[in-house]
Amino acid sequence: RVMFKRLLSLFIAFDLVLWLSGCGKEKGLGADLYFPVPAQPRSLDPQLAEAPGSIVFANCFEGLVKESEDGSVAPGAAQSWEVSADKLTYTFHLRNNVKWHLMKNHAKVLGEDYKDSFDTRVTAEDFVFALRRAVSPVTASPGASALNMIKNADEISKGTLSEDKLGVQAKDDFTLVITLAFPVESFLRNLYLPVCMPCNEKFFEATKGQYGLSDTNIICNGPFYVSSWSQDSYITMRKNKDYYNPSEVLPNSVSLRLNPDREKYQRLIQQGNYSAGLISFWPEYAPQLSSDTRQIEVQNEITALCFNAADKHLKNRNLRIALCMAVDKQALGPELEGREKIDRIIPLACLKKEGYGSMLTSPGAALGVQRDKAKELLDKTFYELEIKHLSLTIICPPFYEKDMRILIQSLQKTFGVDLSVSVETLEPTELLKRVESGQYQIALAPLRAADSEVKNFLQTFTTKHPLNFSGYSSSTYDNMAAMIQTAGTDADAVQFCLKAQEELILSGTIIPIFEGAQQLVLGKGVSGIFASPAGERIYFANARRVK
Repeated sequence: RVMFKRLLSLFIAFDLVLWLSGCGKEKGLGADLYFPVPAQPRSLDPQLAEAPGSIVFANCFEGLVKESEDGSVAPGAAQSWEVSADKLTYTFHLRNNVKWHLMKNHAKVLGEDYKDSFDTRVTAEDFVFALRRAVSPVTASPGASALNMIKNADEISKGTLSEDKLGVQAKDDFTLVITLAFPVESFLRNLYLPVCMPCNEKFFEATKGQYGLSDTNIICNGPFYVSSWSQDSYITMRKNKDYYNPSEVLPNSVSLRLNPDREKYQRLIQQGNYSAGLISFWPEYAPQLSSDTRQIEVQNEITALCFNAADKHLKNRNLRIALCMAVDKQALGPELEGREKIDRIIPLACLKKEGYGSMLTSPGAALGVQRDKAKELLDKTFYELEIKHLSLTIICPPFYEKDMRILIQSLQKTFGVDLSVSVETLEPTELLKRVESGQYQIALAPLRAADSEVKNFLQTFTTKHPLNFSGYSSSTYDNMAAMIQTAGTDADAVQFCLKAQEELILSGTIIPIFEGAQQLVLGKGVSGIFASPAGERIYFANARRVK
């Protein structure tokens, strides 16, 4: 009878497991998801973050606060915080159950006794070490400028103060105090950035200079962890059982598959090879989506006419201005017919933050059509350059070729035989490669925001920025961009942004044409994936896939 009861209990338990497993699948839980990325990062070190690693940092690390789907700031590793009356001191109270996730491979870094010798708690000291690393000139973090509002950060990054003078302090294991040099209304939103993710000093030192260069040399505290990384192939993120609330993490894994051919993403999503993907620019190019897929618009682009200021002739400011003064973008058609022309280079994704919406109604900058003055400037430029004739090429996607030929007619009407312009059509992927590598003279191309911060978008046009495809170099503009970074209020930041935007347009570097967007496409049965406004961060913790 006892044996019978034991067997009966086992059968009931087994049936319960099967029933629960079945319910999970019916509800789309425990899925293995696949997401394409056009490039993979060189490093998974958050303090050295590059755009290709943004999805990994958003899912495998958790900072003091985190981003909600509705755009609000939510508690992350810090469960609460207080702000002083003068807005200069932030006191964060960390959860006491946030942990670093250890893998077997970490024995190679920490030693065979790593389970007993390594303290897995994420503490205030992990944030102190990370932020000091970020502003250190030795680290040369590309995201360090986002921390300039922290007390002494600017002086430390210039090498005039030591890292221990940074305005961050661990009062105890779970209390972190950050002191700012000046109040910044958007400071909490800066804490989403990879550069603000925690870093364990003991683990960092144990990697002996290899931190972030392989799955073995990285340690995570987010809803997922990096379980495997095959260079130039894939990165697999698995559900982190050590996350402080693992029941919130629905998928079993997310595999980021390297595929630089973005034109194939949509077809592969519809075929079920990918669970979701960030696809296309320009709706004219994208094929029709099937009814069982879902689209979420990511308004992170402006389509613009870009003049390469690094070109041997176009580096002449007067030449660029002359060309821009001869362009009547209102006359472009038929492909652009019905599209509202804009005089703003900043994508909508960067203007969704509270306080920045006024930029949408602010008068945009434009050189305007001034044919006589344009011809006068061109003659002056030819004299300076000691040339009598100039040939230029515009690159564009095939579906805008007619518009570019209309533009050429406008240029020839103004400049006559002194200037000859040809059109070269390229498929979108090849066009992007040419523009990003600076191999163009004039291009109709998307200006894409790498993240949701206006100041970071405008920073990409500064002289030494690695993503400055425009070749534009101006100390005046560089100073404007620096003023945006240190603006204390959103109102001040908006004014500096408007002046920087005006400088780019009036210098003849960019002519904004129309609004653009990418699409976050979710495959059949997939839900719960969301993106930050500019699409740089894709969040998978709440994702489901019902077959």
